Amino acid sequence: MIDIRKLNDFLGYAREQEGPKISLHLKTHRAHPDNRADPINYKNAVQDLQRQLIEGPIARRDWEGTIRRMEQLLDDQSFWEHTPEGIVVLAAGDRLEVFQLQYSVNNLHRIGRHFHLLPLFHLDEIIGYVYLVDLSRDRFSMYLVNPLGSSQVATPEIKQSFPELFDDFDANANLRVGGFGGKNGMHYGHRARPEEVEKDRNKYFRYLADSFTRLHKETGMHFILAGTTENIAHFRQVMGDQKYLDGTIPKPLDAMDDKAILKEVTAIMRPLEVRELGLLSTELSNARLSGKAATTLGDMLAAGREGRIGKLVAVDDIKEDQLDAMAEVVDHALLGGADILVVNPKDRPLELDYSAILRY
Repeated sequence: MIDIRKLNDFLGYAREQEGPKISLHLKTHRAHPDNRADPINYKNAVQDLQRQLIEGPIARRDWEGTIRRMEQLLDDQSFWEHTPEGIVVLAAGDRLEVFQLQYSVNNLHRIGRHFHLLPLFHLDEIIGYVYLVDLSRDRFSMYLVNPLGSSQVATPEIKQSFPELFDDFDANANLRVGGFGGKNGMHYGHRARPEEVEKDRNKYFRYLADSFTRLHKETGMHFILAGTTENIAHFRQVMGDQKYLDGTIPKPLDAMDDKAILKEVTAIMRPLEVRELGLLSTELSNARLSGKAATTLGDMLAAGREGRIGKLVAVDDIKEDQLDAMAEVVDHALLGGADILVVNPKDRPLELDYSAILRY
């Protein structure tokens, strides 16, 4: 997910600059050898932007530093070795911001009065992520996942194992680490009777249930739980009636390859996206019936300039001749504190390419 605070900070700076606003969207690749072409495609796009600026009316001193910073990104070998599905590069004045996306974008490089920001608000970026928790008896690992990939999440505020949590755990009682399947071995000692092991699991699961509930309230993120059938059933019993658990995978993660894991995640998450899209269509339909919707670019621009847009919805393939007008609508919507949501063309609500739900 994008860092909205970073975006807002950059946009606040860029609005004060006299020079051009440069947007570059690039489809990238995770794996070798496909990712070898990514820096080449980026370099070609930057060179084309430079040619447009040289031939345009803007003084060289107002854009030369911006292009130089875009070129410097080519020197970051580590960046190009670890690209996701797409990137959005925004540049203005003396600053450049790069946003890495977990879904593929349409290639675009453009100079204008407003940035082209729609890919940053795609459904897959906003609601297309959940926490995937790989749970064993006395420890867990957490991943941020969507149907396209995953990355491990550090959780320093949550103890990742039972021994970290309870000081009375005797770490020297003939302690061993056993595999037993699962990414993380289970700690055990000869001293542990079955009833003691079960008591320790109850303690740890209660702690995790409280911690995950707090994390859900802080972030709004939902969870998928992976592990043995026994551990999942026990944890669900401990957690009680919580609504943040969207599904379970009844295997430890190391019992599956990445392709199988993402297949399970997709099967769980797609119904959630369908539900959200249904709610969005209902919200838009109600707004139209009450006269609080705009469905033409002209009406959306007027509403945006007046700060009346509460929610903006658009597809991710806006027509070429409408891109600049949409970029201005988005800029006004963000200044007015509106929510923005971008969807795939097949998911367009009410068959509209774009629409705005108005505050009044």
